[in-house]
Amino acid sequence: MAIVENYTTSISATKTAAEIQRRLAESGASKVMIEYRDSRPSGVVFEAQTEFGPRSFVLPIDVDAMHQLLVAEKRAGRLPGISAPLARDRAQAERVAWRVVAEWVRAQMTLIAARMATLDQVMLPYLVVDGQRSLYEAYRSEGLRELTGGQR
Repeated sequence: MAIVENYTTSISATKTAAEIQRRLAESGASKVMIEYRDSRPSGVVFEAQTEFGPRSFVLPIDVDAMHQLLVAEKRAGRLPGISAPLARDRAQAERVAWRVVAEWVRAQMTLIAARMATLDQVMLPYLVVDGQRSLYEAYRSEGLRELTGGQR
Protein backbone atom coordinates (compact mmCIF):
# COMPACT_ATOMS: atom_id res chain seq x y z
CA MET A 1 0.00 0.00 0.00
CA ALA A 2 1.43 3.34 -1.03
CA ILE A 3 1.17 6.37 1.18
CA VAL A 4 0.44 9.43 -0.94
CA GLU A 5 1.08 12.70 0.83
CA ASN A 6 -0.58 15.94 -0.25
CA TYR A 7 -2.96 14.21 -2.66
CA THR A 8 -5.73 16.74 -1.92
CA THR A 9 -3.58 19.82 -2.49
CA SER A 10 -4.92 22.73 -4.49
CA ILE A 11 -1.65 24.69 -4.41
CA SER A 12 -0.36 25.32 -7.92
CA ALA A 13 2.90 23.84 -9.14
CA THR A 14 4.10 27.36 -9.93
CA LYS A 15 3.53 28.52 -6.34
CA THR A 16 5.22 25.43 -4.95
CA ALA A 17 8.19 25.90 -7.30
CA ALA A 18 8.58 29.44 -5.92
CA GLU A 19 8.51 28.05 -2.36
CA ILE A 20 11.26 25.59 -3.25
CA GLN A 21 13.33 28.38 -4.82
CA ARG A 22 12.96 30.50 -1.69
CA ARG A 23 13.85 27.65 0.66
CA LEU A 24 16.96 26.73 -1.35
CA ALA A 25 18.06 30.38 -1.50
CA GLU A 26 17.51 30.80 2.25
CA SER A 27 19.61 27.68 2.78
CA GLY A 28 22.57 29.04 0.83
CA ALA A 29 21.97 28.23 -2.83
CA SER A 30 23.65 30.88 -4.98
CA LYS A 31 21.57 30.13 -8.10
CA VAL A 32 18.14 28.55 -8.41
CA MET A 33 16.34 27.97 -11.69
CA ILE A 34 13.00 26.38 -12.50
CA GLU A 35 13.00 24.29 -15.68
CA TYR A 36 9.90 24.33 -17.88
CA ARG A 37 8.45 21.89 -20.39
CA ASP A 38 5.38 22.86 -22.43
CA SER A 39 5.06 26.05 -20.36
CA ARG A 40 4.77 24.01 -17.13
CA PRO A 41 7.40 23.80 -14.37
CA SER A 42 9.21 20.48 -14.70
CA GLY A 43 12.25 20.59 -12.43
CA VAL A 44 14.63 22.59 -10.27
CA VAL A 45 18.30 23.25 -10.91
CA PHE A 46 20.40 24.96 -8.28
CA GLU A 47 24.00 25.71 -7.41
CA ALA A 48 25.42 25.76 -3.92
CA GLN A 49 28.81 25.99 -2.29
CA THR A 50 30.17 22.72 -0.92
CA GLU A 51 33.49 21.91 0.73
CA PHE A 52 34.64 20.94 -2.79
CA GLY A 53 33.57 24.24 -4.34
CA PRO A 54 30.37 25.27 -6.07
CA ARG A 55 28.28 22.36 -7.32
CA SER A 56 25.10 22.13 -9.38
CA PHE A 57 22.18 19.88 -8.54
CA VAL A 58 19.06 18.95 -10.51
CA LEU A 59 15.77 17.92 -8.88
CA PRO A 60 13.39 16.42 -11.44
CA ILE A 61 9.65 16.35 -10.87
CA ASP A 62 8.11 13.16 -12.29
CA VAL A 63 4.48 14.10 -12.88
CA ASP A 64 3.82 10.96 -14.94
CA ALA A 65 4.88 8.70 -12.06
CA MET A 66 2.69 10.62 -9.62
CA HIS A 67 -0.22 10.47 -12.05
CA GLN A 68 0.09 6.68 -12.29
CA LEU A 69 0.24 6.41 -8.50
CA LEU A 70 -2.83 8.59 -7.94
CA VAL A 71 -4.87 6.62 -10.48
CA ALA A 72 -3.81 3.27 -8.99
CA GLU A 73 -4.39 4.34 -5.39
CA LYS A 74 -7.81 5.79 -6.17
CA ARG A 75 -8.76 2.61 -8.04
CA ALA A 76 -7.67 0.62 -4.96
CA GLY A 77 -9.87 2.81 -2.74
CA ARG A 78 -7.03 4.40 -0.81
CA LEU A 79 -7.60 8.08 -1.66
CA PRO A 80 -10.87 8.94 0.06
CA GLY A 81 -10.37 12.71 -0.03
CA ILE A 82 -10.63 13.21 -3.79
CA SER A 83 -12.97 12.21 -6.59
CA ALA A 84 -12.01 9.71 -9.27
CA PRO A 85 -11.91 12.44 -11.96
CA LEU A 86 -9.56 14.53 -9.81
CA ALA A 87 -7.31 11.51 -9.18
CA ARG A 88 -7.08 11.04 -12.96
CA ASP A 89 -6.39 14.74 -13.58
CA ARG A 90 -2.81 15.31 -14.73
CA ALA A 91 -2.89 18.83 -13.28
CA GLN A 92 -3.63 17.32 -9.86
CA ALA A 93 -0.71 14.93 -10.27
CA GLU A 94 1.50 17.92 -11.09
CA ARG A 95 0.38 19.79 -7.96
CA VAL A 96 0.91 16.71 -5.77
CA ALA A 97 4.33 15.89 -7.25
CA TRP A 98 5.57 19.43 -6.62
CA ARG A 99 4.22 19.44 -3.03
CA VAL A 100 5.93 16.13 -2.28
CA VAL A 101 9.26 17.44 -3.56
CA ALA A 102 8.79 20.69 -1.60
CA GLU A 103 8.31 18.72 1.62
CA TRP A 104 11.34 16.60 0.81
CA VAL A 105 13.47 19.73 0.24
CA ARG A 106 12.20 21.22 3.51
CA ALA A 107 13.17 18.05 5.39
CA GLN A 108 16.64 17.97 3.80
CA MET A 109 17.26 21.64 4.63
CA THR A 110 16.25 20.91 8.23
CA LEU A 111 18.79 18.07 8.43
CA ILE A 112 21.44 20.43 7.07
CA ALA A 113 20.50 23.24 9.49
CA ALA A 114 20.77 20.78 12.39
CA ARG A 115 24.19 19.70 11.09
CA MET A 116 22.92 16.13 10.84
CA ALA A 117 23.97 16.09 7.18
CA THR A 118 25.66 18.29 4.59
CA LEU A 119 24.07 19.61 1.43
CA ASP A 120 26.22 17.51 -0.86
CA GLN A 121 25.49 14.45 1.29
CA VAL A 122 21.70 14.67 0.96
CA MET A 123 21.77 15.91 -2.63
CA LEU A 124 24.46 13.53 -3.95
CA PRO A 125 22.15 11.57 -6.30
CA TYR A 126 21.14 14.90 -7.88
CA LEU A 127 24.70 16.22 -8.35
CA VAL A 128 25.23 17.29 -11.96
CA VAL A 129 28.21 15.28 -13.23
CA ASP A 130 28.57 16.01 -16.92
CA GLY A 131 26.83 19.30 -17.44
CA GLN A 132 23.34 17.83 -17.75
CA ARG A 133 22.82 14.48 -16.03
CA SER A 134 22.54 13.79 -12.36
CA LEU A 135 24.94 11.36 -10.75
CA TYR A 136 22.05 8.93 -10.33
CA GLU A 137 21.15 9.16 -14.04
CA ALA A 138 24.78 8.52 -14.96
CA TYR A 139 24.89 5.56 -12.59
CA ARG A 140 21.68 4.14 -14.08
CA SER A 141 23.05 4.36 -17.62
CA GLU A 142 26.69 3.44 -17.00
CA GLY A 143 26.70 1.54 -13.73
CA LEU A 144 29.62 1.93 -11.38
CA ARG A 145 31.99 3.11 -14.12
CA GLU A 146 30.74 6.68 -13.59
CA LEU A 147 31.48 6.46 -9.87
CA THR A 148 34.84 4.70 -10.14
CA GLY A 149 36.42 6.52 -13.08
CA GLY A 150 36.01 3.56 -15.42
CA GLN A 151 36.87 0.82 -12.91
CA ARG A 152 34.29 -1.90 -12.34
